[in-house]
Amino acid sequence: MNQQVYYVEQKKNTVGLVGFILSIVSFLMCGFLNIVPFILSIVGIANAKKCNGDGKGLSIAGLIISIITFIIKIFMLIMFVIPLILIPIIAGDEIDWNDLNFNNVTYNYDYY
Repeated sequence: MNQQVYYVEQKKNTVGLVGFILSIVSFLMCGFLNIVPFILSIVGIANAKKCNGDGKGLSIAGLIISIITFIIKIFMLIMFVIPLILIPIIAGDEIDWNDLNFNNVTYNYDYY
């Protein structure tokens, strides 16, 4: 008997893989360009249906990492940047920034 072997080419979900990798890179870079892996992960989840589920787990992981990175970025914005803006506004006239003179600082080198 002569048997024929048919090879079915599987579609790969490279968008989901790229979204996952960029979400990890974005996390390591403290959320720089966080929207790109977020969008790619959503597209990767949509493409997973066409690719018979290939890359769906990586796309979901990329989406979760992107959301966590976005939450951390918002938290850092609230904790560090906003107080730097609000402190001079709240202090107002209480602090005279022109009176701060760091030129007349004396150093004591006798402590060794």
